[in-house]
Amino acid sequence: MRDTKPSPLLTGLLYFVITSIVSVLTPYLTGSSELLEAIRTGQIIGNVDTFTELFSVYNQHINTGGMILSFALDLCITVIGAGFTWYCLNVARGGNPVVQSIFDGFGRFLKVIWLSIVTGFFVFVWSLLFVIPGIIAAYRYSQAINVMYDHPEYGALECIRESKKMMRGYKGSFFILQLSFIGWYLLSAVIITVIQIVSPNMSIIGSVLNIWLTPYMGIASALFYVQLQRGNQPYINPRDL
Repeated sequence: MRDTKPSPLLTGLLYFVITSIVSVLTPYLTGSSELLEAIRTGQIIGNVDTFTELFSVYNQHINTGGMILSFALDLCITVIGAGFTWYCLNVARGGNPVVQSIFDGFGRFLKVIWLSIVTGFFVFVWSLLFVIPGIIAAYRYSQAINVMYDHPEYGALECIRESKKMMRGYKGSFFILQLSFIGWYLLSAVIITVIQIVSPNMSIIGSVLNIWLTPYMGIASALFYVQLQRGNQPYINPRDL
């Protein structure tokens, strides 16, 4: 991260701003903020006796058009997330990608969305057996989005199969890598909690740590993918070649 120019912190900042705006806008677009306020103030509880009445109250507060727009924004966030993952992969390989690289996913919009849907479906099906098989499946398919970047000609199932092949015997290692970030997660949670207690309206400030943490974790995970591709060969920083 120190060697990359422009700094990944700028990319983390842009990603944080985009996701934060969508997160703040969603309750207002869908009307769920009004619905939650009605529940909080007791306008619904005690005044609704049947499912039909509950559904009617729900329709009064929920904005259908806003829900469609919110859904579209969620799709865009999924694609931007893929672009951010590819940005981290480029950094891990010694490149100096530009900040706006996080929008590269829009060039493969439908393929990224379809991969997300298929992967989510498989993880869900495995989760029906029990929680642990679902978690294992999530790790098994975790490299599919990176495979798509390296092989744009692959379909979703091909990316998933390749990820499954790459992660055979390495799911535990990836779990340990992610577990190593737990201290940062806890620190972020403590900061957010303290700020919410002191000033609830400023709770978003507690997430600012993610400007550094998100690219840090993303690039570390990308380096894991690079190592998977190299097999048992020792890692060599491309800048040292």
